[in-house]
Amino acid sequence: MPDRTKRVLFLCTGNIARSQMAEALLNFHAGDRFHAQSAGTRPGRAVASETIEALEEISVPAADARPKHIDEFAGAEFDVVITVCDSARQECPVFPGKRVLHWDIEDPSVAISEGASRIDAFRKARDEIRSRIKAFMNAEGCIFCAILAGEAPASFIYRDDLVAAFMDLRPVNPGHTLVIPREHAASLNEVPPAAAERMMSAAQRIAAALPATGVRMEAYNLFLADGEPAGQEVFHAHLHVIPRYEGDGFGLRFAPGYGRREDREVLDRQAEALQGALADSA
Repeated sequence: MPDRTKRVLFLCTGNIARSQMAEALLNFHAGDRFHAQSAGTRPGRAVASETIEALEEISVPAADARPKHIDEFAGAEFDVVITVCDSARQECPVFPGKRVLHWDIEDPSVAISEGASRIDAFRKARDEIRSRIKAFMNAEGCIFCAILAGEAPASFIYRDDLVAAFMDLRPVNPGHTLVIPREHAASLNEVPPAAAERMMSAAQRIAAALPATGVRMEAYNLFLADGEPAGQEVFHAHLHVIPRYEGDGFGLRFAPGYGRREDREVLDRQAEALQGALADSA
């Protein structure tokens, strides 16, 4: 299989915060599709400790990060060069024939709002960069579609005319499996009903078969995140089959106030509204 990894260079002035975050996040989320590097036009002496802290809070390794001067990449070829500050944009070297993009990310070392801490500013920058990374990944092509086309690796366990299933690259627990429709659909609403039914059927069969493989499994979760606020990161609908066992450390956090019993009249009104919406969509 030919190497389809795209090389991406993130540039800023100091290479101690924004570009370091972008490099780490892209390699973490899509290191099988992209090889990211970062550099500065006037790099600092060390990566900001808040950069490392903000990344490691979301389990993105960054302890070995170091500032790099753009001169280190003289003569190197990149498919995409992305500047993340205006100064680097103005000083960006010419990379003939390559795409150059600019992301206007505020410098977290100076963007500290009233009442906020320095680390809060770095978290804000991290979250904005992560959102842009996700959009960039989707704009460059769907990884699940690439897997289905044989253009990216995966450990398949099942394929038919409507769905496919393969092992999750970053499993919550051993045996963690993804079930996806073969036809691209960004959300569950876009999945054809026959494929949605097949996804659930395949998930049911996989969950029943997993204990025979020797993985530790006392229970399991079926989980589908639909939309970014729900935690969706790859915008090709997918159903997680996650083996669970007591004390495995995985779980969902409930919002404050969860457990309060809702008034029956409120529930009846919601049910009536939903019944009407279902009837209108039939």
